[in-house]
Amino acid sequence: GHSVGEIVAACVAGVFSLPDALKLIAARGRLMNGLPQDGAMVSLLTDEVRVQQAIAEYRKEVSIAAVNGPESVVIAGKREAVLAIAEQFAAAGVKTRQLAVSHAFHSPLMEPMLDDFAQIAQSITYHPPQIPIVSNVTGQLSTDALSTVSLSNWQYWVRHVRETVRFADGMTTLFAQGVNILLEIGPKPTLLGMVDRRGFQSSVSSLQFPVMLPSLRENRSDWQQMVESLGALYIRGVEVDWRRFEQVDQVESTRKRVPLPTYPFQRQRYWLRQPAARQQQSRLRPQIDTMIKLPAQRQIVFEAKCGVATQPYVVDHRVHDVIVISGAAHISMVLTGVDLAYGDQPCVLQNIAFLHALTLTGNEIRTVQVIFDEAESGSLIDFQVLSYNETVSDAPLLHATGKLSIGTAAAPSTLPLADLQQCCTEPVDPATVVNILAEQVRVDLGPSYLWGDAFWRGETGVLSKLRLPATEHSIEGYPLFPGLFDACMQGIIAYHADKVLEPAVPFAIDTFTFYGGADSGGSDLRELWCYAEAAADDRWHLHLADARGRTILRCEGLLRRAFPQSAALSQQMQRQWLYQMAWQPAPLPTIQPTATEEPRLWFLIDNSPDTTVALQGALQTAGAQVVRILLDPSADPASFNIGSNGHLPATVHLNPQADYQPLFAALLDKAALHHPGQVMGCNVLYLCGDAAETEGDSLTPDQLPAHTLQLAGSLLHTVRALSHSGLDARLWIVTQGCQEVTCAVTEGQAGITQSVELLAAQGALWGLGRTIAHEYPQLQCTCIDLAPTAAPTEMAAQIMCECRQPIQRTAVESQLAYRAGERYVARLLSVRPPENSTTCEPDASYLITGGLGALGLQSAQMLVEAGARHLTLASRHTELDAPAQAAIAAWEEQGATIQVVAADVANGTDVMALLAACAARAPLRGIIHAAGTVDDGILEQQSWDRFAAVMRAKVDGTWQLHRATHGLPLDFFVCFSSVSALFGNQGQGNYAAANAFMDAL
Repeated sequence: GHSVGEIVAACVAGVFSLPDALKLIAARGRLMNGLPQDGAMVSLLTDEVRVQQAIAEYRKEVSIAAVNGPESVVIAGKREAVLAIAEQFAAAGVKTRQLAVSHAFHSPLMEPMLDDFAQIAQSITYHPPQIPIVSNVTGQLSTDALSTVSLSNWQYWVRHVRETVRFADGMTTLFAQGVNILLEIGPKPTLLGMVDRRGFQSSVSSLQFPVMLPSLRENRSDWQQMVESLGALYIRGVEVDWRRFEQVDQVESTRKRVPLPTYPFQRQRYWLRQPAARQQQSRLRPQIDTMIKLPAQRQIVFEAKCGVATQPYVVDHRVHDVIVISGAAHISMVLTGVDLAYGDQPCVLQNIAFLHALTLTGNEIRTVQVIFDEAESGSLIDFQVLSYNETVSDAPLLHATGKLSIGTAAAPSTLPLADLQQCCTEPVDPATVVNILAEQVRVDLGPSYLWGDAFWRGETGVLSKLRLPATEHSIEGYPLFPGLFDACMQGIIAYHADKVLEPAVPFAIDTFTFYGGADSGGSDLRELWCYAEAAADDRWHLHLADARGRTILRCEGLLRRAFPQSAALSQQMQRQWLYQMAWQPAPLPTIQPTATEEPRLWFLIDNSPDTTVALQGALQTAGAQVVRILLDPSADPASFNIGSNGHLPATVHLNPQADYQPLFAALLDKAALHHPGQVMGCNVLYLCGDAAETEGDSLTPDQLPAHTLQLAGSLLHTVRALSHSGLDARLWIVTQGCQEVTCAVTEGQAGITQSVELLAAQGALWGLGRTIAHEYPQLQCTCIDLAPTAAPTEMAAQIMCECRQPIQRTAVESQLAYRAGERYVARLLSVRPPENSTTCEPDASYLITGGLGALGLQSAQMLVEAGARHLTLASRHTELDAPAQAAIAAWEEQGATIQVVAADVANGTDVMALLAACAARAPLRGIIHAAGTVDDGILEQQSWDRFAAVMRAKVDGTWQLHRATHGLPLDFFVCFSSVSALFGNQGQGNYAAANAFMDAL
């Protein structure tokens, strides 16, 4: 409490009851009101020592009534004396303000009432406080009841009337107790306004300054302010009695507490899909959407969208828990194409090879094509089945090939059903077959693949009785339903029911003859028979017939091969593991300020003078309040100057190593004078580097790593200060030319090409910015990269276009670039790994930094396998552990020579010596930079030494290697980066920044 507010605080803390508190406050007010009104109180913005000296000669008439802050003191006493002292201070340049009060409280003028008040105070019952309470009289925690400075002693309340309110000391005590939330109970945040961040710097770091919350605020809905502060308390761990909250009149009975995730909301677009019914209407058959004849190429192309949504039956065939479109489905699709192109007639498929599995992930839709390539002469038609994903940069994947002939099938033979029943007499339970498939072969089948009704095993094969299963998937429109042919192959599993089987899938078929009649119109699907006969070389022959023995298909020379889990995953995941960031054109946003848009300050943190000046002028022309914060290493890190008038300064000089939060707080206080009662927000733009000035002409090569650290460090200071300032802030990081944005060069626009030199130091800021977006989501951090060749006025216009969007349009796009006046957004595109493999020259040498680490040793293994015979493994520590010794010994047995060299790649001298050691053996042709270190921790807790140590190996090391090898004819220079540079992992801001530097370089 402050002055009389301490009586309220003591009552809440249990020092006395509410009736006693009312008795005490009423007596105090009545007695004070009876005193002469000949006093005055004046606020002085100076320190207590100086005030004590000034009032020394007036001690009997004037005293210090309150010390509200290190440089905020109130004096009270006889009006003439108080005003005389105030004039002295005003003449000395100290700001003074006379308070509008009836009496001179906490001064010698209060002494006539003390005896009467003491009688009232003695009549009250006191108790030790149940909640720790800080005394106004001492500024310390209340002591035991025997002391006159204990709130449980009546004498304390008599002293309280007369003595100084030591509010500043009380705040210092709270800070020392680790208090991190200040909640003011009152009609407006008067006391919170006294807690000046700048004044209490010596008591608490600005980065740990408490959050300050008002209960009420002028010109704002009481209820809105209270629930806003309640929400702020709740998210900081304060327990709330929600049951009582629901009983408040303003809370409607229908409102319910909803648990929300503790992480930032994930934003994803959900486009309306075309209704499935409309898609199916345009299909030619269930497995074929379109058929295109290309006479010039003598080709017929059948196409279909394949996925769970378009062909639901595919979920019934999983291998290693991955949806795999079965080989039977490929054959079924080819047969559908034959029916569409050539009519319902027998056909023969020959030399079928199943090359790559077609796998589906989640809701993935792949476009599948069956291509018939009619030969120039003869009756054979080449066919192939391939697929690709239209939504990503994905090369087609070839699944099956073979040859096809129409109308050349030999007359079908009849399945000798009676003879086979005589020789296949050992029953095998269908459930056993399904279990073997699931547990050993790792194939999980759903209802549409469970045609097996009974199996009988003989010496050379298995007779299977098949029937249409109960399934929700229709088989109409399929010449041969995939599940039916797959069920024919299940006889092979029944034959090996007493063995342990390895995962395997069909690999090749010599001849597949199809006569038709496998649909509901041609046969009674309630009874079908298949004989699977074992042949030489692990091959199988399959013969499927209806109940009368009439042949439906014959499959000869079916060969299966192992299909381990790694193969299933590699088939499925190779389309997902490799991605490339690409820049795609996007429309320019339109500035649509709303009439209710709240006032916002603009803080331009200046590493880019020309652009900043242009932007500042444009914003001021538009009526914005703009402050340019010029990062000046020569400025005093302990102070800053924002002027003594009531206007915001145009420019403030700030040392990059200073604490930014006091500056933000001081600027906000000034701005609030012009917008009383309004919540002030701010746009903070971290503008980085005019290309020529920052990383071209003015920086020497040796200075680039230090410059990178300075940029990252300044951004780190900015973010920490913003997070503790209480500002409603948004953060933009603006760079120039650090992203590789490839765009078309239109006529008259030269120089905007892929070869624009990237500015690596600024690239580090993108990695750090991506981590900021995770750790400080409230800042809505957005990175914008501008063209290094653009004029400052053009860049200023582009920045304003992005930053002046209405607040409700939160930043969906957090990574943007501008080139040649066009706007681009970052997207991840799936790319297929290159087909060519690395080859190394046996008479060349290759360097691996971090060579004794896991990545280094694995890279060395790869190079040896590729033909390298001279390897240098560099490491700061050269002791070989057992795995490294074994690996080196194995490589040397293969003819490679390995030298291990102690070197610090961040040291230029070490790098030159390292390269000389490589060249002494053979010309250096390749470098793999795998050196690095991690020291994870959220940005809030990262010390600068930890941050710089992680940056050193990546930034300094890569830069030193780059400089030293710039003119060498290397075949490759590979840097091990990290996905953290692209996604900004939480707790890896230093690592993300370091790797983003490498990416940009």
